[in-house]
Amino acid sequence: LWWRLAGELVDPARPGCFNQAMMEFGATLCTKANPACGDCPLSAHCRARQEAAGASSDDVARVVTRYPSVAPKAAQREVDLITCVVQRVSSEAREASSRLKGVKREAALWRAGDLLLIKRPEEAAGGSNKKLLAGLWELPTAELPDACESCSESVRRRAADDLLTAIGVRTSADAVLLRKLVSVDAAGNPKVLPHTFSHLKYRMLVEWIVVCGEDENGERAPVGGDQTVAAEMAWLPEDQVATKGASSLVAKAIANAAAHVARSVGCVSKVARAGGSTSKRKSPSGSFSVAGQGGVAAVKEGAMDKYLKRDN
Repeated sequence: LWWRLAGELVDPARPGCFNQAMMEFGATLCTKANPACGDCPLSAHCRARQEAAGASSDDVARVVTRYPSVAPKAAQREVDLITCVVQRVSSEAREASSRLKGVKREAALWRAGDLLLIKRPEEAAGGSNKKLLAGLWELPTAELPDACESCSESVRRRAADDLLTAIGVRTSADAVLLRKLVSVDAAGNPKVLPHTFSHLKYRMLVEWIVVCGEDENGERAPVGGDQTVAAEMAWLPEDQVATKGASSLVAKAIANAAAHVARSVGCVSKVARAGGSTSKRKSPSGSFSVAGQGGVAAVKEGAMDKYLKRDN
């Protein structure tokens, strides 16, 4: 029905003109609050105007502005998530990092690792998101059974491990080189990162996981699994992540992990205002990273290279 009506109203050779005219009509005559019904060239065809026939001038506007009816907005729901910034390093990088300790080892692993992105199915299903962000690239993200503040480390890791196992990423002790929660406050306690959609409010914790991308024979570890969870997967250098059709959640989580490493080694030059607008920042590798809400730090240019060149 709607396509038939559109075909009758819209010139197929110039559909944009009709669209522009409708927008101008709504902006100048048929406004939401004070429609200019007396000047409207379509009033003879307007059912709302016909309903108001015989009404006083004041009542005409009151009747006409009932349409179109506006559905009440759904209450915003909170969804608690664990987002995994998963990096894969080569056996050479694994060997080199084994000779380092503490935060210097963390910095070296961050510099060496490719990041895992997964593409949500076009018909994303399950959880509270359902079709939200369908077809976009994201970091592996699992819904938590309880509020972020209530979930223990074991519960968070179980939720993350179930997802990573489903897509073919090994999380056993022999495969994981480093694993830690990076969304933390100054005291090291879990810190929730908010991200709001029109009807959903994500409350996110971020975990950084580094895995060795090669088995004992030097072969690339295979990754692939449940396509209802991830239609495609890709390991990308940090500076190529922005080339994918990813949501801003990806940038926020990566920036959080990058800032955690930067703070640890003293390469922070500036902290973004909490709740501020999103802006480009330097990551520990001096490449892609976006900071903003939550007060994510920027990194002094070249500072990470200088730090890694210091004596152990």
